[in-house]
Amino acid sequence: MDTWTVVLAVTGFLAGHYALRLVLEPAVEARKQVVGVRTTYDFYRNVAMNPPAPGTSVRPDQLQASEALRRAAGELRVVAPSVLFYDWVRRPFDLPSRDHLESVARNLIGLSNNLFGSSSMAVESAIRHGDEIREAIGW
Repeated sequence: MDTWTVVLAVTGFLAGHYALRLVLEPAVEARKQVVGVRTTYDFYRNVAMNPPAPGTSVRPDQLQASEALRRAAGELRVVAPSVLFYDWVRRPFDLPSRDHLESVARNLIGLSNNLFGSSSMAVESAIRHGDEIREAIGW
């Protein structure tokens, strides 16, 4: 066997292995995180759209929703930095742009904050945050 054939084969194997480990696997994980955030949003949307009545205490499901929405926002903020060449990889994996990720994270935090409001303004704000989340992610 020719020496160059072996060198090229080993080089090709190593390049493919590094591409898999450094680019493709993080992109798949990023896609899972984005889908997980969508699931979290869908699950807690009804809690966010129904703030407590004036003078009532905070419900346990509101605390749980607030924590989950904030955790989802934090997960979204690390998606783009965790993937090498994110701007190139995002299109084949149907990932949102960096700006859209930041917009969704910001609106998830806003939605979490609205869980503790008790006015019609809180409901209107929750609807606005929800619309901006769906628009940014493309749902």
